[in-house]
Amino acid sequence: EATSKALGTGFKQGVAPRQIGLRHESSGRPGIVCHDKAFELMERYGISASNISLSDEADFAVAFVVLETA
Repeated sequence: EATSKALGTGFKQGVAPRQIGLRHESSGRPGIVCHDKAFELMERYGISASNISLSDEADFAVAFVVLETA
């Protein structure tokens, strides 16, 4: 959800939750993986880097996403 909001679409304009996922780099740092329409928008907007911060506690979770252009 945080990624779709950072794209400015939310889950509209063809962007769906299944198109956005997480990966883990060897350092343990989380990363964003986009597919289909979400990937197309990242390319169209010239997104060169993405940063995500995740935190959770019991029943709650929060994510912050910053998308960078070149």
